Amino acid sequence: MPILDNFLFKVEGNKLTITASDLDTTLISTVELIENAENDGQIAVPSKELLNWLSVCPEQPITFTINDDNLSI
Repeated sequence: MPILDNFLFKVEGNKLTITASDLDTTLISTVELIENAENDGQIAVPSKELLNWLSVCPEQPITFTINDDNLSI
């Protein structure tokens, strides 16, 4: 299932919930955002690409800008 290769990012106000699963195990983590998001919503982020980027810049804050037309990040 291709969706299992993604992290689900869900934003509600100043709360971010990240969910990942391999069907046997599910990890759900909730953190408060430093800044409120412009809109609530959710998007699946490719885990391999995100983890590769985080391994290079592990201590940097991350800002996602999502294109509503094609849902690209």
